[in-house]
Amino acid sequence: MKKIVIAICILAVAAVCVAWFVKDDGVMTKQGSTYVIDTKPLTKKVIGYAGATPLRIHISKDKIVKIETQPNEETPQYFKRAATLLKKYEGKTVKQAQSMHVDAVTGATYSSKALLKNVETGLEYYQKHK
Repeated sequence: MKKIVIAICILAVAAVCVAWFVKDDGVMTKQGSTYVIDTKPLTKKVIGYAGATPLRIHISKDKIVKIETQPNEETPQYFKRAATLLKKYEGKTVKQAQSMHVDAVTGATYSSKALLKNVETGLEYYQKHK
């Protein structure tokens, strides 16, 4: 009987440790040493020209590794131009990225502004929940 109680206690402690070290709240997940922020649940009201423009922001050691666009309803040729803005954040620390002023792309202003708002919101979330 004692062995069963001890085994249950060990399993409970292990489950708590796993929950503590593996973050997955639907917005921020951890893949190895990289946090991935999914802006889709955070920015439902952030609209580009034709709809939402969600992102996945990959952060490792407090630096932005990459930012990926997710499926959206934007006009592909304009959205592609707007998405070039995201490269400006790669390699920057989160604090550096938060203090950057990035201008929208002419001709893709709505999409650009929506993407920039997604980055801003995602980085704020990361800072509060890391």
